[in-house]
Amino acid sequence: SCGQRHRPVGEELMFLLFGFRPVVKKIGVTKKYRCTRCSNVSCWEVYESRNWFTLFFIPLIPMKPEYFERCSVCGGYNQLSREEAERCRTIV
Repeated sequence: SCGQRHRPVGEELMFLLFGFRPVVKKIGVTKKYRCTRCSNVSCWEVYESRNWFTLFFIPLIPMKPEYFERCSVCGGYNQLSREEAERCRTIV
C-alpha cells in the first residue's frame, strides 16, 4: 500500500541493551579518628567500588576497582589506595 514501509523477508531487528553498573562492597573498618567534615570521632568503614559492564542488565566485565573510607556518622569519604584499603580488610 502507498506510504507504508515494509521489511524485506528475512530481515531481522536486533535490540541490544548495555551499560555500566557500580557495585559497592564493604571490606573493613579503620581505627577511630576525627572526621574533618563533621568533627565526630568514629570508626570509618572501608569500601571497594567497581563498575561492571552489563549486557541486558547482567554484569559481565569488571572494571578497575576504587577504594574509599566513609565516616559512619556523616557519610564523608576519602579516596584510598589499594594498599591502604587492603590493610583495613576484615571478614565482613
